[in-house]
Amino acid sequence: MTLHTSVRRTIPVAVGLVLAAGLAGCSAHGDGSPSPSPTPSTSVTTAAAVTCPDGKAVVTDDDAVVRLDGSCSSLEIRASKTQVTAGRDLDTMTVSGKLNYVRVGAVGAVSFDEDSEGNRIVTPSQPQVDDQGRSNVVAPAPEGY
Repeated sequence: MTLHTSVRRTIPVAVGLVLAAGLAGCSAHGDGSPSPSPTPSTSVTTAAAVTCPDGKAVVTDDDAVVRLDGSCSSLEIRASKTQVTAGRDLDTMTVSGKLNYVRVGAVGAVSFDEDSEGNRIVTPSQPQVDDQGRSNVVAPAPEGY
């Protein structure tokens, strides 16, 4: 009786493993070959340094990672999907583009033009905000960030 019970338990496990192994090679394309896995979009990128001639930094590269160097008093972003880190406080920031992410110690005023959408400005300060775009956020960093 003990042997019979252990065989009954083993058979469903074995069948499950065989089915799982067989299905692992299936493809949504129906051609029998496995679909390639998408490669992750995250990669380690060194931030490009942007200087501030006359105190103003202008970022125009899409999909960039940027670090502000120098004595910047204002930042203008005319790009999309760009990450900017400002190591110093700014007087003003102007954003035109989509899905940009900016970290800044403090900023006095932030404006988003009508073409801006989905931008996020992270700062512990409480700047004056003029948002003519859509779904833009100016907020403090999440705790522990």
